[in-house]
Parts: sequence; C-alpha cells; structure tokens
Amino acid sequence: MYASRMDAALSRKESISRFYNGTQDISLSSCVELVERGLEEHGSGFVFTHDPILHLPGLVHVADGYWELVLSRIECPMLLVLGDKGIVPRNETVEKLMRIPLKLQQVVVPGYHHVHLDAPELVEPHIESFFCNRRTFVSRL
Repeated sequence: MYASRMDAALSRKESISRFYNGTQDISLSSCVELVERGLEEHGSGFVFTHDPILHLPGLVHVADGYWELVLSRIECPMLLVLGDKGIVPRNETVEKLMRIPLKLQQVVVPGYHHVHLDAPELVEPHIESFFCNRRTFVSRL
C-alpha cells in the first residue's frame, strides 16, 4: 500500500529501473501518468490494481501463430515510433513478426520505451507527418 499517488509513481519508476537492470528509464511525470490508471484508493492509501486499457495479450502469452495471423490481416498503413534506447526484444517470435510484409513506417527517436510520454515533442512531428501524408493520399482517391 502506498501513502500517496506520488509514492506509487516513485515505486514504479524504481521498479522499471530495477527490472531492466538500469538499462531503461522513465520520467517521474510519465510514471505519474501511468500509475494513475492502475491505482485504487484503499482505506488510507493506494494499491495497484491493473491497467484497464491493457486488454491484449503480450507477445509471449498467446498460441503460436496468433500475432502472425493478426498482423498479416492489417491492410492500413502503420507508424511505429521507437526510442533508440527502448525495449526491443530480439527473440524468435519477434524475428518472425519482422518478416511479415506490412505497410509499416518505422521511426527511431532519442529516448526509452515511454518516449511518447517522456518527450512527446520528439514523437508528435512524426505522427503529424504520417497522418498528413495519409490525408493527401485519401484526397486523391
């Protein structure tokens, strides 16, 4: 149990660093934003519940072929923004997924896994450009 939301955010920040052996970092303001969805007031403090936005299973928690099937059916253009120091697991599943032909534009910006929270000013121009290019394409149809 945490005495305050800030205590919970500080704990999450420390946990992320510990879990990734100091190779990942996240700003305190991003931690505050992340824990807000997963905290519940309980008596005189706060406890973690779960993040209700996370409904999809992770890469390793599904049957073989699940993500290949899902990704192979996506027909729209996609944008993937990665932090240059982010979490990029390299395993057999990820390697298989990378071989699926997708309409995927990949951009790497300075930052960690939560770069969209830590430095939205680095991510926003790429999102804007991605959608502006799509708008031009759609208007020509």
